[in-house]
Amino acid sequence: MGITKFIETICVQTAVHWANNGTDGFGKTSFALPVEIKCRWVEKDEMSVDDNGKEFVSKAEIIITQDIARTDYLYLGTLVDIASEADPKNVEGANEVKRFTKVPMIKSTTEFVRKAFL
Repeated sequence: MGITKFIETICVQTAVHWANNGTDGFGKTSFALPVEIKCRWVEKDEMSVDDNGKEFVSKAEIIITQDIARTDYLYLGTLVDIASEADPKNVEGANEVKRFTKVPMIKSTTEFVRKAFL
């Protein structure tokens, strides 16, 4: 079993993902409609460093099966749980992705381990 199949096997939890679409003409962040993704959500406090070199305490480490971006938002749950709320800032428990890593497996250019840190 390859790492991709293994990751798909362990990602049995559901999360809601809001992709950050940038800002509107007034400086307000806009988001794509929320979608459900599969994940393995591990809640743990851990020191981490964001893309700008700033330290932060990560609340969770989430293994996912697809690429996402820093500044996107994740919520552990389903679309039903959030009533398909379009703005993650209105959802209690939704958090901004502060760091995203994508590490290729040894001798592979197509298999990756992807993690998001909140």
